[in-house]
Parts: sequence; C-alpha cells; structure tokens
Amino acid sequence: MINARWNGESAWARKVIVIVGKSIQPTWWCADLEGQRRNAVEVIYEGHTFYLDNDDSCDRPGWDKVTIGLGSPSVGSYSLPDDSVVVEVIWEPSDYPK
Repeated sequence: MINARWNGESAWARKVIVIVGKSIQPTWWCADLEGQRRNAVEVIYEGHTFYLDNDDSCDRPGWDKVTIGLGSPSVGSYSLPDDSVVVEVIWEPSDYPK
C-alpha cells in the first residue's frame, strides 16, 4: 500500500533517523548538521530515494509534506543530503520496499 505522495503522485515514505550526509554547498541550511543524527522522512519516488527533515524543531516537517500536503511543491520542506544514512527506522508500513 502506497502511503505518501510526491507532487501529488504515489510515493513510499517512512520515518527514520539519519546521520546527515555531506552538504552540496557550505551555505546549504543543513551544512552544519553533517554527521549528526536527525529525524527524517525517507521518500522513494519513481525509483529515487531522498530525505526530508522531520526534526521536532522543524517548522516544515517532511511527514506533513508527504501526507497532508500530498507532496505538493507549494508545501514547504527542508531536504537533507542524499548521502544521509538511515541508522534507525521509527515507523514504516509493513510492505515498505527494501
């Protein structure tokens, strides 16, 4: 069962904790978080995996974007580096693709 949306289309999502990867630019909002643990949402959409910030301090949680906001570009979110590493799964649907 697909449990999330990206750009209004079906996507998979799960709540995870990641070690934040390397920022693509030193001015990216998450550059200072490299190497730290962070609550995130792992999203799989059209064969691509990416991460959205979902920390309690975040004013635009990723989980809200992919559920309530249907992944719409008009709903803000904060991306995390694609090379972030999942270290713990908080929640996932039973049929989440591995």
